[in-house]
Amino acid sequence: MDRPRDPQPEGCPAAGAARDAAVVAAEAGAARGDPHPHVTDLPSEAVAERADLARHAVRSMAVVPMVRRGRLIGFVGFDAVRDGRVWSPDAIALLRLVAEILTNALERRVAQRALSRAADQLRRHAAELQRANERLRRADTVKADFLSMTSHELRTPIASILGYSEMLVSDWCTLDERTRRNAIEAIDRHGRRLYRLVDDLLIESRIASRTLQPTSETASLAEVVRDALDQVPTPADVRADVHVEIPAHITVRVDREHACRMVAQLVSNAVTYGAPPITVDARRVDGIVELRVGDEGAGVPDEFVPHLFERFSQASTGIQREASGVGLGLAIVRGLAELNNGTARYEPPGSRPQVAGRHPTGGCFVVVLPGGYPAAVSTNATPGADGPGATAFRHRRHRRHRRR
Repeated sequence: MDRPRDPQPEGCPAAGAARDAAVVAAEAGAARGDPHPHVTDLPSEAVAERADLARHAVRSMAVVPMVRRGRLIGFVGFDAVRDGRVWSPDAIALLRLVAEILTNALERRVAQRALSRAADQLRRHAAELQRANERLRRADTVKADFLSMTSHELRTPIASILGYSEMLVSDWCTLDERTRRNAIEAIDRHGRRLYRLVDDLLIESRIASRTLQPTSETASLAEVVRDALDQVPTPADVRADVHVEIPAHITVRVDREHACRMVAQLVSNAVTYGAPPITVDARRVDGIVELRVGDEGAGVPDEFVPHLFERFSQASTGIQREASGVGLGLAIVRGLAELNNGTARYEPPGSRPQVAGRHPTGGCFVVVLPGGYPAAVSTNATPGADGPGATAFRHRRHRRHRRR
């Protein structure tokens, strides 16, 4: 019975037998007095090939090599498993045609796979290019917004300082004491605003260039928060009501100036963008300290949350935005936290834990810092919601009215 042989890959034992059979068949058959070639006519060194063919009960076979670009990739052929036989030239021609067809099919398959890989790679490159273009587009937008905001933030206090200064210089003798004092206070207020803006730009530049190095020390977190609240600027027409619930024993291992700046920035943001009361609390978990600053406002819009800690980002931009600033505050908070081996994150409304027996409803910013060595609990500390020795106080600031 004849049995067609499937294409075999290069290196298959039967492939070696196929190449040798065509060479030795006629001579071996003539020596045996049998015109039919037999697998036993293979050379003596083809032990493995003969064993493989015997295992499949193959008596005779005819094979044609499959060659791709001058390289043997397999063969196709017929086996005779009942009787030995000699295949006709037509059968051999058919095998050669089948071998050519299969070789071409394999060639196309290889080409299709290569084309598919190239297409996948092209799609990946296109997606990367699109993302890069989006980053460039956003960078251009941020740059334009930054230039617009910075020019406005610089121009406004400078114009006010120049205006009040000109008034004092030209009309000093005719101005009453109250008007003079108001003008001097306005110059001081706008000068401090200008100083904060320039200082923010310099600090962020040093963070970005990695030239700002922290000087770590173990500090009482309650003392850091109190110092920070004294640094919070006081915009007009608002009364800030800040509730602090910091256990007295909690310490952090940080650069004290950096920690004060982070707390002051977060409280200032809560005053500017949130709604009272503003809560500052902390807890120590597994050697780290979580400092939380939250308020009762509506929180940050969902679409803006991914960009919260980016430089020059604000939920509303342009000159007609709700609050002043150039969008550096939270970027500085994150940068300082990371410099001090910590992190900063935002938690939306509804995710905050219970504080002082109630669940706050607003959003919250969390700064995670390395814990310091345990501090001795002061006997003068007021017991609060966090247990014995907790520091609890209300920091109330009255906002001065801005004079035009």
